[in-house]
Amino acid sequence: MKNLLKAVAAMAVVLIINMIINIICDRNGFEINSIAQTYSSSLIAIALYHILTKNEADKDSQK
Repeated sequence: MKNLLKAVAAMAVVLIINMIINIICDRNGFEINSIAQTYSSSLIAIALYHILTKNEADKDSQK
């Protein structure tokens, strides 16, 4: 259950950052490629999830 919550939190952080980037780019008139943005967002979310779970695994191994 903890890993599911960490995955949801990682995805929420990435989505919030994407919204901010899209708002800034739309106001300045830049068009963002949605396919590239989706691909990079998913990779960032996966990397963030792995970082969060790796820290937990390191703490468990020290015990």
